[in-house]
Formats: sequence, C-alpha cells, structure tokens
Amino acid sequence: MSAKFLLIFVLLGMVLFLALSSRQVVCNPPYIFIGTDCCLDQNNNSICDRDEYISSTAAMTTTTVDVCSALTGSERDKCLEERSRQGFLQKCLDRCDSISLGCREICRGKWLPSEKDDCTSRCFSDYRSCTLDCQL
Repeated sequence: MSAKFLLIFVLLGMVLFLALSSRQVVCNPPYIFIGTDCCLDQNNNSICDRDEYISSTAAMTTTTVDVCSALTGSERDKCLEERSRQGFLQKCLDRCDSISLGCREICRGKWLPSEKDDCTSRCFSDYRSCTLDCQL
C-alpha cells in the first residue's frame, strides 16, 4: 500500500514540477521580455531603459562662431563644403551607433555563449563596415 502512495506522490510531484517549470513569462507594457525576464522600456524602442546610454544635460551657454563667414571666395566655398561633409559624417556615424546598439540588444537575447559570441562579432563587423562607408 505504501508503494502506491509513494508512486502517486512522485507522479504528483513530477506533474507539479513540470507545470511550474514550463511557465511563460508575460511582460505587460511598458515592460519587454529580454533574456529570461522583463525590463522597463518607457520610450518603446525595444531596448531596456537600463541598457540605454543616459546622458545628463546640464544647463550651459554655448556660443557658436561661424568661421566660414569670415572667409571669401573659394576659401569660403571650401569651408562650407567641409562643414557640410562633417555634418553628413556625424549623422552617418550616429546611424551606425544606433544600428550597433540595436544589434547588441538582440545579442543579449541569445542563450548559448557561442551564439552570443557570433552575434557580437557580426555586430562589430557590421559597425566597422558602416563607419567605413560613412567616410567614403
């Protein structure tokens, strides 16, 4: 008789264990599921807020001096062209940074170390190619 109770007890324990271990994690907005748990994503950009680079902005006064306006003729034209190129380069590099950040966030969800390493290597390679394309 005790063998039957032991068997029933073991079977109930296994059923309970399987029911609890197969539980799905549900993240309600503004939380998102990353890895094995939920994290806050208030700005809805699919990146955990704790992983975003937080830049603090202090109140400061800046004065902009337009160097090109002091030049004339072809020197002024070269100066304006270089300023435009620098603006394009910065926007391009900012885009590369944004793409790289998204790629790294995807890699965080990988479970196996080899998958994470492959994903991170691909992100770095894509970032390097992107920045080289910007400078062409």
